[in-house]
Amino acid sequence: MYSGFSSIDLDVLALAEINFDSVEKMSKLIKRKPHQLQYSIRKLKMSGVLGQLRAWIDVHSLGFNFVTVYLRFASVKPGVRQEFISLVAAHPRTTWVFETSGDFHLAVSLTIQDVTEVFAFFDLLEKHSKVSISAKVLCMQRDFEFFGRRYLRSGRCKIAPIELPSRRNTDQKIDEIDRGLLVLLSQGGWETERHLGSRLGVPYTTVNRRLLSLRKRGILRGYCYWLDPKHFGRQPIVLRVKVSGIAAWVKERLWTFARQNTSVVYIIECIGSWEFELGADIHSASELLSLVDQVTSLIDGMEVSVDPIVVTSFHKIQSFPGGFSL
Repeated sequence: MYSGFSSIDLDVLALAEINFDSVEKMSKLIKRKPHQLQYSIRKLKMSGVLGQLRAWIDVHSLGFNFVTVYLRFASVKPGVRQEFISLVAAHPRTTWVFETSGDFHLAVSLTIQDVTEVFAFFDLLEKHSKVSISAKVLCMQRDFEFFGRRYLRSGRCKIAPIELPSRRNTDQKIDEIDRGLLVLLSQGGWETERHLGSRLGVPYTTVNRRLLSLRKRGILRGYCYWLDPKHFGRQPIVLRVKVSGIAAWVKERLWTFARQNTSVVYIIECIGSWEFELGADIHSASELLSLVDQVTSLIDGMEVSVDPIVVTSFHKIQSFPGGFSL
């Protein structure tokens, strides 16, 4: 049991980042009484563990892809560094920004429809930034599976992961109202459909109708809270896995490992400077080394390297491009 959290709190937290729906539906999923969940949710919000409600959005169905870029800086003053991070976070194609320790200093996730948008992003940084970038590597994300923080769950809490495969129909169409809704849902900071309608300048009945349509078409996958693992005494890390050659069994083994290891939060198949990426929450350096050894040993007979990266702080978190969010 984590200090300060009851078993009900932990089940609520486990559900919050995967499928945070009505209290009645949550009650059935984790077999808890509605009034217990309501009390826990209020407590977790007051303590700051639950922040702003956001949305799971399937950007692949709209023709988008994620590109992750890691940047290394030359020597730079703290104030200039923060100015650079703010510039990166404010870019409308930026959806995730976090600082790291090790060979690279900053990781940026861009949501793009065309590779030329990556070049335009770097052109903008070179034009407006005082920071000298000494190195950069990037990859495009393919299949993505998010398990959430399974180490929080009790035995009664059975929740399916979120899967966002890139190989799917991309003929879904949205207009400016839909796009505005997705941006607001992704950023958080809204409470009701009336609130969303007032920010968009449309009736809440329009918002309700559009949300139902987005849900039905699979574009809006559900709602969630992002959780900071440091609330639970854990350190977020990323393992970038590079494999020489191509073999279907490599992906199968890594996916099986990720689904069975409760420290792993997500896994991504990539195309670019590395082939797979695993995100995990760990307690110690020894656990990090153990994960690296386990992943390396899975891929016998092929040359493999596992590059561990420690995530030190987050600056932007949203699942749909557009706008700005800290």
